[in-house]
Amino acid sequence: MNSSCVESARNSGYKPRNAGLGKRRIVNRSPLSHSNSQRSGTVRLRILLLVLSVLLFSTGAFGQSTSTSSSSTSIVTSQATSSKASTSSSSSITTVKATGTSSSAAPTSTQKSTDEGTVVTGTGELPVPFDTSMGKSITSATCSAFFTLFLGDPEFRKCLPLSAMLQNSKSFFDITKKSGFATTRVLDSSCSADFAKCSTKMQYYAKEIRTDARCGAEIAAKNQLAVQAYAAFLAYPALFKAGCLKSDTGSYCYVDAVTNVTSPSDSHIYFLPLGIKLPGGSRPTCSSCTQETMQIFQEYAGSSGQPLHNTYMPAAQLINMACGPQFVNTTVTVNSMASNQKSIQSTLPILLTFAVLLTTNFFL
Repeated sequence: MNSSCVESARNSGYKPRNAGLGKRRIVNRSPLSHSNSQRSGTVRLRILLLVLSVLLFSTGAFGQSTSTSSSSTSIVTSQATSSKASTSSSSSITTVKATGTSSSAAPTSTQKSTDEGTVVTGTGELPVPFDTSMGKSITSATCSAFFTLFLGDPEFRKCLPLSAMLQNSKSFFDITKKSGFATTRVLDSSCSADFAKCSTKMQYYAKEIRTDARCGAEIAAKNQLAVQAYAAFLAYPALFKAGCLKSDTGSYCYVDAVTNVTSPSDSHIYFLPLGIKLPGGSRPTCSSCTQETMQIFQEYAGSSGQPLHNTYMPAAQLINMACGPQFVNTTVTVNSMASNQKSIQSTLPILLTFAVLLTTNFFL
């Protein structure tokens, strides 16, 4: 094509068929590129599944941890008012009547059965709990067998729990009336027990006694002996620490309390972990023992499962009325396990929504 023809074609707007071929976008549709795209999608899917698994697992693990956590977000503060300080006759301290005598000098215990129930007899200088006849208090064979089981458990007896002897041990009652030295020997044995091991044992029996195969029917019917045994299991940690607390002179605070004839209210505070309120008008001694004992009880008062949850606050009010408004703490940290669980349940939909949005962003 000569130059005149080319010039004529340009003026007429004619374009060759292959004009602009170099400007077209070339798309690589090779099999290798397609394989990489699929692999990238698979990796994203796996990442998504991993994120969902971590979220669900962490939520479940956190929910389990809150069931045993003692942390809280709510604070309950009491005000010392005279109306709240008054208590009914049911709040009076109950003790075991010192009837009969115990013989034998060997520091062991014997157990025998009668037609009225199981009798566990404390002998020597080491008492045992529930050493008086059960009589007709326990009606079911399963609950009676449970009492025989834990009272005959060597590990339980090694713990020598003060919580189980305060209300239902005639032998311990006799020892406290005998002398402060004899009571000190008992506490020496009780405080030398393995606290962690004994706490685990008491927790086990606290769960067992409530089952239908044990004393569940008696607990539901508020049978006095069964309820007291249950409270003794729950109160073991608090009363172990309080019973082993010593004064500035080196003596046990509990021994000082039971031997203080001028102020019987000093010994009454040790019944608080068992669910027995301080009687109205009580005036415990404003001593460091009283203050530190109540500080121990405050640690357990925040748990709704502990009897101290219902007895600590009124007792703190009474003590502060006599010793001053700041003598013992009337602020209790309440466990918020239920609120934590609700918070977890309300958070779960948010996590799932986030997962859905994450999925959308991955695959759109």
